[in-house]
Order: sequence, then structure tokens, then C-alpha cells
Amino acid sequence: MGLPLAVRAAEVGHRVVGHDVDPHSIERLTAGDSYVEDVASSRLRAVLDTGAYSATADEPCWPASTTR
Repeated sequence: MGLPLAVRAAEVGHRVVGHDVDPHSIERLTAGDSYVEDVASSRLRAVLDTGAYSATADEPCWPASTTR
């Protein structure tokens, strides 16, 4: 869904878990270091501090979609 949308959703009260396959990206995000031009690191840190946003490289916990 992208970091800008994820951060905005967290800012308005949703609980958001970001997923990325790159562990380096996850390290930066969880440290509050935004690598996305449209998201200031201060906004990212704010939603991290409230617990509304987190990031992980873990496998998603939802079932994979299937094609019928």
C-alpha cells in the first residue's frame, strides 16, 4: 500500500503493519528513518511512538489469495 498511505492511516487512528522483504528497509523504518520523500521521518517516528505503525519482514499472517 505504500509508506505515505500507511503513515496517514496510522495518523488517523488505524493500526498498520508495513511489510517489506528487505531487512535493511525494515531496520530504517523501525528506527524512524523514512527513505520516502513524501514522508518526513518526524511523521514516521510519531506513529511508531504511538504504536499505530510497525514494520516487519516476517511472512504475512493472512492466507494467500487463491484463484478460482
